[in-house]
Amino acid sequence: MVGPHWIVYKTRDAELHFRALSPKRKSDVKAVLKAFSSGPHVNDSQELHDHPGVYRVHASGNLRILFTVEWDDRRIQVFRIQPRRIAYHGYERRRRRP
Repeated sequence: MVGPHWIVYKTRDAELHFRALSPKRKSDVKAVLKAFSSGPHVNDSQELHDHPGVYRVHASGNLRILFTVEWDDRRIQVFRIQPRRIAYHGYERRRRRP
């Protein structure tokens, strides 16, 4: 028996990021988004340190997909699809000095 599927949607910014990708990268991102239909824990997705509720997953080399999860509604909101060097802008890991 297959459980209820998750709803995956992209913000306007994420859609613009997606449209700017090469055909190969679009295909890779589509595969990840399709995998999200079974839940947010695919392709080693991880919650960002110091940013509870914000997750990331690798896609197509250095490309990152950042997303949030609405657990009760079984919805995944993708808000960034960008290269690693700029995807975390505003969500950088804050390292504490000893």
